[in-house]
Amino acid sequence: MTTNLLSSIPNFIFELLANNGKPAAGAKIYTYESGTNVLKATYSDAFGTAANTNPIIVNAYGRAQIFGSGVYGIEVTDSDNSTILNRINGIVLLS
Repeated sequence: MTTNLLSSIPNFIFELLANNGKPAAGAKIYTYESGTNVLKATYSDAFGTAANTNPIIVNAYGRAQIFGSGVYGIEVTDSDNSTILNRINGIVLLS
């Protein structure tokens, strides 16, 4: 399986900040097949051997390692399920 980086942030890390500029600890990143409601797998390693949960729960620093392959739709909520980022489709994984 060829895997690519979902986030362009250095060190293969997706980082979320809350409106106050502090890390969005516990935020949830849902990943879908682009344009659908079908969940799509991502991985915490470049080899695709360690699957992420879906939603991916970011750590106390608002970070998660996210690898995958293809085109994704994403939705992000805070730890209380309030929308941070409305559903965005067409996120292409970078090589």
